[in-house]
Amino acid sequence: MTDFRPPGAEPRRYSEHLRGKWKERGLDPDKEADKNRADCGVIYDHMINHIRRVLKDIRRVVPDYDSKQGYELAGFVWFQGFKRHGRRLVVR
Repeated sequence: MTDFRPPGAEPRRYSEHLRGKWKERGLDPDKEADKNRADCGVIYDHMINHIRRVLKDIRRVVPDYDSKQGYELAGFVWFQGFKRHGRRLVVR
């Protein structure tokens, strides 16, 4: 739920609605919130580590790379809701 939040993001707040849904499923809302907080930023960290790995050995990915020319990082693409890819979105 929060695995793609950057480390500097504010702590996730869980609505009473969501906490109620957890209760309906027989789950402890406090434990679920703690579990989600523990996973916070995991995918973000993987992404940053991958970028660092690529930039350390850029020729592995771009064999014709010219180190004299250098490179520029212009930004990142973030596909919000990627885990839902392929599912039908219903707007009410």
